[in-house]
Amino acid sequence: MQHRILSAIIAAALSIAAIAQETCTIKGHIADTQLGDGTKVKKVTLTRTNELGQTFEVATAKVKKGSYTFTYKMAEGEPTLQYTITGFGEGSIALFVEPGEVNIATAQATQPEQSQVSGTPTNDTYAEYQGIYTHAQAVVAEQVAALEASHGAAWLETAEGKSAIKRIEAKEAIHTKAQVLRFLIDHNASPMTPLVVERTLLPQLSDAYAEQITKAMSTTLHEHPYYLSLRNSMLAATLR
Repeated sequence: MQHRILSAIIAAALSIAAIAQETCTIKGHIADTQLGDGTKVKKVTLTRTNELGQTFEVATAKVKKGSYTFTYKMAEGEPTLQYTITGFGEGSIALFVEPGEVNIATAQATQPEQSQVSGTPTNDTYAEYQGIYTHAQAVVAEQVAALEASHGAAWLETAEGKSAIKRIEAKEAIHTKAQVLRFLIDHNASPMTPLVVERTLLPQLSDAYAEQITKAMSTTLHEHPYYLSLRNSMLAATLR
């Protein structure tokens, strides 16, 4: 009887430990592992940058036939944060570490920043956010190509041509900013939202508008490191 009770206690303890420590599995594949200097990627490193801007190594993984895997054990209550994968000479892959399986597809080792990251909620949301800018670039390229088709390549280099291109870029930039703000408001509970606002939008926003955007974020983020960092940056800006 005592043996059964002891077994039940051990099983319960193991169950609690499993709940407390969740796993983020990162599976990547590099189609072309050759780097600019002719060597091939043999090892990649998972790194994280802390609040002081210091970058440290979390884990390393061997690249075999273009594939690699990281298995990261998350502590209880550990927040979703952005990490990077390095080992490409130049450039890196940004991803969010959170419970679940993250899949990374890299076409060329020389362009790791163009990797496709998917598989978990924050990474999927971040990919959708990045897609706004990718679409904007495609729109500008298409409209400039239309100008070239109707006026010729030489005309694009004239003052009139350059002015026309600037108008296209300015119009799309305004449209893109509106889309980005709408997207972030719609995803106000995502950990990527305060990070994106602080890193890319805060310098472009008035203090009042930045305050509105921040207040629109879910209360579930109020203890998150990225939300606290954003609030500190906003406070520092008002003191300048």
